[in-house]
Amino acid sequence: MLLESGGWKQFLAFAGLISLALAIFNILPIPALDGGRLLSVIIQWI
Repeated sequence: MLLESGGWKQFLAFAGLISLALAIFNILPIPALDGGRLLSVIIQWI
């Protein structure tokens, strides 16, 4: 029934949205996240 109603497309779109939101949150320049490490590397490079 999930396959017939197009539920898989909605599920995959939702999973993609969650993945994108986590990627954006992870790149934030907070020291415990990857964005903090990236910011630190950029500052040291300059």
